[in-house]
Amino acid sequence: MLNLAVHLNRNNNFSALIFLTQNQHPLEEKFNGLITTSIAADTDLIIKDMRDSTIEEMNSLRRIAPVLAIDDSGMGRDFADYAVNLLPVPSVNGSAVKPETSLFIYGYNFTEGISLLKSNSSFTKDIDVTVYAGYNPAPKLISSIRESIKGNFLKTETPYAEIISRSKIVITHFGLTMFEADACGCKIAALNPTEYHSKLTEIASDDFNIIYSAEYNSLSPEILKKKIETELKKNTETIISPEEILKKINNGTENFIRYINSICND
Repeated sequence: MLNLAVHLNRNNNFSALIFLTQNQHPLEEKFNGLITTSIAADTDLIIKDMRDSTIEEMNSLRRIAPVLAIDDSGMGRDFADYAVNLLPVPSVNGSAVKPETSLFIYGYNFTEGISLLKSNSSFTKDIDVTVYAGYNPAPKLISSIRESIKGNFLKTETPYAEIISRSKIVITHFGLTMFEADACGCKIAALNPTEYHSKLTEIASDDFNIIYSAEYNSLSPEILKKKIETELKKNTETIISPEEILKKINNGTENFIRYINSICND
């Protein structure tokens, strides 16, 4: 949503603010002007990014302005004025829902990182495997992943966007990193903490090049190791263009902004 707000404010047709009821992970100070403690009465559209809204929450917001619900599988979804899924939703009215991939919005840090790389005409995919195991992963998980990777296991200070764009295979759980790895043409090994994350991975699997999928408690280091070795042997796509990645990223954001524009002018 930060990425969307920044892009909306670059567009002369919009003025966007971010309203956070919980601010557990404060933004950098340069974004302080984007944060609001209340929703203004003259707001034209409220974009609500929440998995499990309630009817009461939705109706309360709709008394201020029309509401666009993002990735909502809660009871309040049916009471929103508009609804769209940027991520898979396990169940809406009893059936799984695939995302609107043409409207997907990538993370702010990833988008800005790729923008900084676009002066390079191309990158060599010289990193065999990149691991993103989430915040504060359990030592047991890291140990199992180490068993799956042949060769050195190194940490690096290289910027995130550059690492992902140079990687051949990314090991990660379902989340933004999976989408960002796909945008960079990476093959993906999905290691998920819960069955819920695995269901999301399965829904999105047709769109991603997933070579392995398991939950933490069912990870087989030997099987994953064989999958990685097989994929590395046949991986011939060694060059990638930051410009092409950025084009894909911006297409989704621009499509979403056009969608918002159509709502506001409806």
